[in-house]
Amino acid sequence: MRKWILIAALVATPVTLAAKAQPNWLAIEGRAEADIKQDEGRKPVETLRALGLKKGMKALDIMAGNGYYSEIMAKAVGPKGKVSAWNPEAFVGDKAKEKWAGLAARTANLTHFTTAFDGFEAPAKSYDFALFHLVYHDFYWQSEEYKVPRTDPAIMLKKLYVAMKPGGIVGVVDHVGGKGD
Repeated sequence: MRKWILIAALVATPVTLAAKAQPNWLAIEGRAEADIKQDEGRKPVETLRALGLKKGMKALDIMAGNGYYSEIMAKAVGPKGKVSAWNPEAFVGDKAKEKWAGLAARTANLTHFTTAFDGFEAPAKSYDFALFHLVYHDFYWQSEEYKVPRTDPAIMLKKLYVAMKPGGIVGVVDHVGGKGD
């Protein structure tokens, strides 16, 4: 009898999860076609839901690049929430500045700021949620070409810890190179 109950529970679970409505966080007017093409592989709604992003939160997108996740996070937190996107100044060229201007024009609850690579600062207890998406490893990287100084990742984490509200969530999605990469 127990075997059948377990099997029934396992079979019913995917149906229950599938029936739960997915938020419409990707339905953003004017969203870049290049970003839309990345959705299938990145699964941003599933990722942000699993990490615990919710309406009304104040969120931080760390090393936000061209704003792929920033824009989706702004939709997810809704009009009462806020998203701050941070980039090192050396990573924001003319093309990125143009994209950020477009994002700012259509996304009222999204702000973008830049500092030196090792200059991130934020007011204490200002964020409920922070995301490192495919960038955490960069805090171990050094490059004269891209103006990335040798940094201590622990310093960034200490600054982030101060910026997070008690009980805040820090999500890290990253990749790893093969041996010798």
